Amino acid sequence: MKALCIALALAWGVQAQSFEVASIREAVIKTAADKAVRDQVEMTSTGVTVRNASLSFLIQWAWDLKFYQVSGPEWLKTQRFEVQARSAEGTSAKDLRSMMRALLMDRFTMAVHSESKELAVYALMEGKDPKIKKSSGSLPSLRVVNGSFVFENTTMTEFAERLSDFATADRPVVDRTGLVGAYDFQLESMALEMKRGEGSIITAVADLGMQLKATREPVEILIVDRCERTPSAN
Repeated sequence: MKALCIALALAWGVQAQSFEVASIREAVIKTAADKAVRDQVEMTSTGVTVRNASLSFLIQWAWDLKFYQVSGPEWLKTQRFEVQARSAEGTSAKDLRSMMRALLMDRFTMAVHSESKELAVYALMEGKDPKIKKSSGSLPSLRVVNGSFVFENTTMTEFAERLSDFATADRPVVDRTGLVGAYDFQLESMALEMKRGEGSIITAVADLGMQLKATREPVEILIVDRCERTPSAN
């Protein structure tokens, strides 16, 4: 079984490099403040610290996937863990993700495979008069200003990914605009509406002069075939 896990890990880009020291423990939630900190990852040049994260989130982060690209037992989303992992000085973010993949595969005796599945998605399409302008910035940014989401230096692919993460999105959003480069724009009052439990990404995107078309498309999915609920000893 371990040979199978290693082979599958390699197929998904896991490198031989590993953390110098790493511990994975179930998260201990004692206070409301503890519960409020969820799915938090802190990367440095010498390692990774993860707080109160589901294994599903850890898999998403390690394999650089979206939530809808991970399929497995329901407990992957509910059981939560803390990770402390130390690497050599100067380790890149890409290598940290690779090392996390290897760590998860090993400690949880995880077996995975990938396959393409047709999912219900929203295709982000360019409208007749989109209220966006070419950006002159250097770094992507998302801020909340007066209840609106303000995007700066954001590509349409990044915008689609952000829309997928919004609580009001009932399916993933994929970029089908054909627009290249980065743009500045905002979703008027969307942040305020979401705070009230209101609002619709379809309406917000339409107000931006674009559209979301409900369709179905093949999406690459990582399927967790086998995974222990308790990680092996640190």
